[in-house]
Amino acid sequence: ARLVAVHNPLVADLLREAYPAAAIDAIEMGVADPLDQPGGSAAVDQEAARFRAAHGIPDDAVVVAAFGGLTAEKRLAPLLRAVSVVRDRVPALHVLLAGTPAAHYDVQADIEHWGLTGVVHVAGFVPDETLPAALRAADICACLRWPTNRETSASWLRCLAAGRPT
Repeated sequence: ARLVAVHNPLVADLLREAYPAAAIDAIEMGVADPLDQPGGSAAVDQEAARFRAAHGIPDDAVVVAAFGGLTAEKRLAPLLRAVSVVRDRVPALHVLLAGTPAAHYDVQADIEHWGLTGVVHVAGFVPDETLPAALRAADICACLRWPTNRETSASWLRCLAAGRPT
């Protein structure tokens, strides 16, 4: 390779230390504002209400959402456990999982284990044209990936770009 490109300047520095002869550069991962849609925020709000309804999320729910592949590395099990603990004090709390389920992690088993059937809404893969509505349907985003490979999470950046507490 003539150039190694990464999205994180820290990783670029670490690679330069390990491979001083290599050409290494950090390139920003551009993530556009996913809520900047035709029709403005009112149109996105209407789409978000339809998204919530389509996935059985009550209008008055406080929604914690996780975006991206539904894997153990996204720390969905600890998120579900935490929701099960606070659910008595925050009965309006719901969880939206928007992403493709992984073959190596049974998210449905964890939902059932923590007694969260009807509280956790698995949307599955969300296409790009529906993503703004899914982001607007979320009140809070959980981006808990661990372990990390020091990558930059596009899901996390999209949550931040949408102005969601993350």
